[in-house]
Amino acid sequence: SAGAVGSAQLLLLSGIGPRDQLEKVGVPTEVDLPGVGQNLQDHLAMFYTFFVKGADAVTKAKAESPAALLQWLLRGEGHLSSSSYDAVVHGRTPLAAAGEGPDMQVGLFVGAGDEKLFHDNIGVSRSAWGHLQSPKHKAGEEEGVTLVPCHLHPKSRGV
Repeated sequence: SAGAVGSAQLLLLSGIGPRDQLEKVGVPTEVDLPGVGQNLQDHLAMFYTFFVKGADAVTKAKAESPAALLQWLLRGEGHLSSSSYDAVVHGRTPLAAAGEGPDMQVGLFVGAGDEKLFHDNIGVSRSAWGHLQSPKHKAGEEEGVTLVPCHLHPKSRGV
């Protein structure tokens, strides 16, 4: 999967999408499909990383170590047994619509993340990643925890 934006882009570049838009940019139409690239919805999320000395948090070196691989292969434990989030909390804010379920989620990742996590897995651009870096700390190389609050029901739509 190429994600919400990338999937539509791949379809459009392949000639699948609204004929008039494809013709404007010189892409031959394979399938005239007007809805491609419309009604984009994305969840606003922020990443708050706290560096914690002495925590048994994931670092790039720990995750890529032979010991971590053996621990996971032999016992199904350790840093490689974790999913993206180690814990998730859902809740309602005062802005939630009546009768609506939780409108906010906060994920906890026991680790400070690194460029690969944020760029390849989550889609943070490399230029934005540079602005996320702390001048005092190197994410992915130091132990820490990352909290990720996320709005679950965005009302905005894009094209």
